[in-house]
Parts: sequence; structure tokens; C-alpha cells
Amino acid sequence: MTAAVSAWHRPRATSAEWMMPAFYCLGVIFVGGGFVLYTAGADPRIAREMAAASPVSQLVLGFFYLGGALLLLSNHDTRRILRFAWPMLLLPALAIASTLWSPDPALTLRRAIAFLGTIIFGLSLGAAFRFRGALTVVVFAMSFVMVLSVALAVVDPLRAIHQPDDMIQAVHAGHWRGVFAHRNTLGFWAGASIAVLVLAGGEAFRRRWLWAGVLLCAAACLFASGSSAGLAIVAFATAFFLMLTSTLGQPTQLRAPSAMFWALLCLAAFLSFEEIARFGLQLLGRESNLTGRTELWSYLIDLVREADKPLGLGYFVGTLLLDQRLSDAMQIRNVNAHNGYLEAYVYFGWLGVIIAAAMALWLLYESTRLAVTSHARIGYLGAVPAVIVFMCLVHNLVESTIVSPNNLNNVLLAIVAAIVARARIAERQ
Repeated sequence: MTAAVSAWHRPRATSAEWMMPAFYCLGVIFVGGGFVLYTAGADPRIAREMAAASPVSQLVLGFFYLGGALLLLSNHDTRRILRFAWPMLLLPALAIASTLWSPDPALTLRRAIAFLGTIIFGLSLGAAFRFRGALTVVVFAMSFVMVLSVALAVVDPLRAIHQPDDMIQAVHAGHWRGVFAHRNTLGFWAGASIAVLVLAGGEAFRRRWLWAGVLLCAAACLFASGSSAGLAIVAFATAFFLMLTSTLGQPTQLRAPSAMFWALLCLAAFLSFEEIARFGLQLLGRESNLTGRTELWSYLIDLVREADKPLGLGYFVGTLLLDQRLSDAMQIRNVNAHNGYLEAYVYFGWLGVIIAAAMALWLLYESTRLAVTSHARIGYLGAVPAVIVFMCLVHNLVESTIVSPNNLNNVLLAIVAAIVARARIAERQ
């Protein structure tokens, strides 16, 4: 653990020792989508254009983008980290390139820069600390958000809880959204927080009662948000962790057969996906069409085909162009595809889908490899990055996160990319 992060554990830390962890901790929160309604000065009861920008929000996010970029450039390992983690930059680069065919190049460029800034910030955090240090910063950021979301639900329910008179998403009235703009975002943060706190909370919290208190806050946020995706994240993360650690716990000669067994079991589950999904949705009391998502996906695919744009409709602008036609067809306003891979198809065509899928598989492979190679040194803690990647990719099936700026999903994926890059560098040395 670096000297900077070890400051979290010392009773008397100098301001200089606190500065870097505090910067990254706050950055994870803001770049991860926190305090949107506050920095934008938005009233949920008043409709806002999706393309609208807030000077305060841009200033705050720009501070973390620029600060993260400068810290990354000043890191002596940056060149070697980027030499390995460059696949994380492919989608942001494609987003910037799409200004060439976007109907609104200025809007596409603005959002593409935010996308790039999100990835750069995550890479910067992962490069700034060693493995345990990076996990500690992430745990503290998540913990702060969970505690603060519970507090805001009490003192500022207008923004922290969906209201019946909200201009958009009033259907979610009564569900918590915490420091975020939507309950689904809080649900993912809460689900991810529970998974990370259970697996890595011991690295940050020396007092068990404090650790337990934060977990209770995360559980309260998860259930009060009413997010099925958040509950699914906890279930999938737990199942993946158990599969991975049960394999690592085997003698070396039995690991391959154990991995094969789990692979076959996953294949069987995939082939029975419809039945399993139907049962799970019934268990959660949700519609079989994933709250209208399957219908939306069908409409989107047809509309993109009709547009006949091999390279897509342009980053961010693509779904805005289709918004009115989707709203007319489904009688509800849609601002994204609710599926990151389909969103990549809308923005960049099949090229975007291939890059997004390849990046996801690469990162899952590398993080799983890290779990295997580090098991002898740090035990099951080495499986945490792989669990993070797995739950982010699962969440991307129902939300458009892998191609979106300012969301926890992309911040975590970029952090893990830098962590596995550091591990590769250490192996070569």
C-alpha cells in the first residue's frame, strides 16, 4: 500500500498525505455520476433538454478530468500502463472520430470529451496506487455515497427521492435516488457497494462496527431504490466470486477440471436463459419484457437499419435523433437504449459493437488471470477486480454504461485496466 493511501489508517496524517486519496475519492463520486442534480442546479419538477449543459457541472467534472490526466502524465509508469491498457481508449477515440459523421458535431465532441475524461480519470486512479490502495479509495468513495444517500433521503427528499410531481420518471415516485438523478443509478451503486464492501471492506475499515454500518446503509439504498438490476448485481457478483474462488482453492492439477465444470454449468444456464430469466423476473415481481426494454431494443434495431448508416448515427446524438420516433411508437420518452452494446451499435454501427465486446472480453480475461496469478500472494482479494468487471458487464446488458460518460461502471473498468496493467509490468520486471 502506498504512503498516500496508508494515510487513511493513521490517526495523524498531514494534509499532503490526504490530498491525493481525497482527490480520487471525490472524483470517483462526481465522475461516477454523483450530485448531478446539485451541480446542474436542476429541479426534477421542471423538464430539461438532454443536451443541456450546466457550467457548474462542467467546471466540477473538468477539474477531475484535468487533474486525473495531469496526475497520470506525471506518473513514471504511465507509458508502460497505457502500452497495455490502450484498449480502454478505443471507444472514446471512436466517439471523437464520430464527429466526422455526426449530425451535431459540437454536441458529439462535447460528450466524447466527457467520455474520454471518465476513462482517463479511472486509469489515473489505478496508476496512482498499488492494488490495495486503489481498492481502499474505491471502498471509501462508495461508503461515503451510501451514507450520504441515506442522510439526504431524510433531509432533502425532493432531490433524494423520486416525487409524484417529477417532470420525468414520476412513475418511480417513492423510490430513492440518493445523490444521483435516477433510482437505477443508486441501485447499481448500492449493489456494487455491497459486493465490494463484502470482499474488500476489510482493507479500508479497521473497525468492524463501522464496516457493518456502511453495509446497512448500502442495503437500505438498494431496497429503497427498488432496483432489480441492483439486486441482480449482488446475486451475479456473489455467484461469480464463489465459482472463481472455488476453482482457485483447488490444488493446481484440479483447477482446469474445476474451471471446465463451471464453464459447462454456465453454458447450460445460457442455453436455458429464457426459462431462468422468466423465473427470476417473476421472483422479483418484474415484467417478462424487462420493463419494456425488449420492445425498445426491437424498435431501435429496426430504426438503425432503416437509417442505413454503416458507421452509426454519431456518439450521443444517435439516440437523440431516434428519440421522437421511439416516443411516438412506445408512448414513453426514451433517452438511451438501456443496453450498452446496442447503444454502441446506434452510435458506431457494427464496428462499435465489435470493439465494445472485444474490450469487455479482454478485461474479463486479464482480471481473471490476475486472480489466478496473485492467489498465492494475496489470497481471494485478488479476485475482486474480476468480480468488479463481471458485474459491470452484466449491468451493461440492461443499462447503457459501457459507452457513457460520468458513470461508475466505466470508472471501475478503467481502474481495473490500470490494476491489471500494473500486474503485467510487475511480472515482466
